[in-house]
Amino acid sequence: MADDLSLYFMTGSNKETLMYFKSIVSIMSVILLLISCTAGDDGPFIDQDGLEKLLLSHDDLIIIDVREVFERTGPLGKIRGSMNIPLAEIRQTLPDAGFSKNKPIVLLCRTQNRSMAAYNMLQEMGYTRVYVLMGGMADYEHQRTSGY
Repeated sequence: MADDLSLYFMTGSNKETLMYFKSIVSIMSVILLLISCTAGDDGPFIDQDGLEKLLLSHDDLIIIDVREVFERTGPLGKIRGSMNIPLAEIRQTLPDAGFSKNKPIVLLCRTQNRSMAAYNMLQEMGYTRVYVLMGGMADYEHQRTSGY
């Protein structure tokens, strides 16, 4: 039966069928990727309002800036109370910090790309309440200075 099926896909007259199945596999891969990138019901992303609500409701909130040290002194600045653990040091430094794996953690960087990489690392390490600041410090600073 498997030989019959592979022969069916190998014939030139069934290229459309093969393309159809490849499309389905691609779409399913994207869906699985999106499903795997969730933290809680709203996914891993938190906006500025959500961050402020977490700050008010959780004294144990941990904010980790995964940018390089020099970036925190640049024009985008830093969020008060955040700690700096550059992305390249997350795997080595975080376990030594002794944080509970179920404490809320917000990750941020300049645009959220490095934060997503850090998010994936923390998920692999077993941290369960991890969020990414949507748009990173670029959006955060823009919203802060423009009053949005």
